[in-house]
Amino acid sequence: MIPILSVVGKSDSGKTTRLEKLIAELTRRGYRIATAKHDTHGFEIDREGKDSWRHKHAGATTTIISSPRKVAVISDTTHDLSLSELRERYIFHETILISEGYYRDRHPKIEVTQAPTPQGLLCEHEPTLIAVAGTNPLQLSVPWFHRDDVSGITDFIEKTFLAHPASPRLQESESEKNAPPGIPRHLTGIILAGGKNTRMGTNKAFLEIGGRRIIDRTVELFQRLFSQVILVTNTPLEYAYLDLEIVTDLIPQRGALTGIYTGLSYTSHSHAFVAACDMTFLNCAVINYLTGIRGTYDLVIPHLDDGYHPLHALYAKRCLKYIEWLLQHEKFKIIELFQKVRVREVKPDEILPLDPDLLSFFNLNTPQDLQKIKHLP
Repeated sequence: MIPILSVVGKSDSGKTTRLEKLIAELTRRGYRIATAKHDTHGFEIDREGKDSWRHKHAGATTTIISSPRKVAVISDTTHDLSLSELRERYIFHETILISEGYYRDRHPKIEVTQAPTPQGLLCEHEPTLIAVAGTNPLQLSVPWFHRDDVSGITDFIEKTFLAHPASPRLQESESEKNAPPGIPRHLTGIILAGGKNTRMGTNKAFLEIGGRRIIDRTVELFQRLFSQVILVTNTPLEYAYLDLEIVTDLIPQRGALTGIYTGLSYTSHSHAFVAACDMTFLNCAVINYLTGIRGTYDLVIPHLDDGYHPLHALYAKRCLKYIEWLLQHEKFKIIELFQKVRVREVKPDEILPLDPDLLSFFNLNTPQDLQKIKHLP
C-alpha cells in the first residue's frame, strides 16, 4: 500500500518551500510522488464559462478534463476526505503520498518549525510526529534535522517509508478459507507492540516467518477484518511505514493492561479484538468465532489447558472505566478485570475444530521458539 507522510507546521514556518525541495530530491532519486494540499476554506480550479464549468453547474457531480499529458477530476464530496480516502480514490501509480497540512489526520508527520523550544511545536505531544526540521536544535524523542538539510531528510524518508516494500497479499490457510463468512467490519483491531523483547534479544514484530515479518502479516490480516486498526507502541517511529493508526501509552505504567486501556481509548467501535504483535499464526476463523459470539459480553476470552489468553481476546469499550480503576490501584493483572465485567470463556472444544493445533495462541519468546517454527508457512 502506498505510504502516506504529512509535512506540517505553523503559518510562515517554511513548510511549502521545504516540501517543494523534498519533492524535487525524491523525484531526482527516481520516486514517483503524489501530493495533497489541505484547504480548509474551499477552492475553485475551473473558470466560469468554460465547458467543464458549464457541465458542473448543469448538475454533473463529477467532471473530468482530459488531455494527452494531464487529467483533472472535479468531484463533489459529502465530507472533508481523509488522506486514506484520497489515496484510495485517486493515487494508484505513485511511490508515496506526501501532504502539506492535514495536521489532524493520524498519519506520520514531519514538522517544519522555527521554534526555539519544543513547547513551540504544533505536534509536540503527537505520537504521529516522527521528525522535526527546524532552525534551532531541539532535544526531542524523534530525529531533528536542520530544515535546509534536504538530503538528510530525504534519506530519513527513504529509510522509514521506502525501504519496506509492500508485502504480497496474505495467503490464507485452509482454516481461513473454510471460515464462516460475514465477520463484522464494525470492529476495531488492536495490536500491542510494547514488549521489552528481553528473551528474544530483538524486536519480535520484525522477525520473518516464511519470508515475511510478523507485524506485516498481522497488519494485513487486521486490515482485512476490521474497519479500524490501532497499533499501541512506545516506539512509534519503528512502525511509521505501516498504514494504520499508531498511538502511545496514555498511562506511564508499562504492561499489557496499559496497552489494552490505550487501544480501547482510541477505538471508534463498541468492541475491539486485541492481539500481541508476536502472535505468529493468527487465524481468521478463530477471530471470526470470538467476535461472532460477543453478544452482550464485555470480554470474550479463550480459556485453554494452559490458561487464559487475554492477548487474543475481544474487549468491549465499556471495560475502560474498570481497567482505569485497576491501573489507578496498581493492579496490573488482566485476570482481575474478570470480577468487574461480563466474561464469556471460550473452551478448547470450541476452538479445536477451527484450529486443531492451536497455533493461533503461539507466542514467540525465545530464539529456540523461532527455530521450532522456521519450517511452518
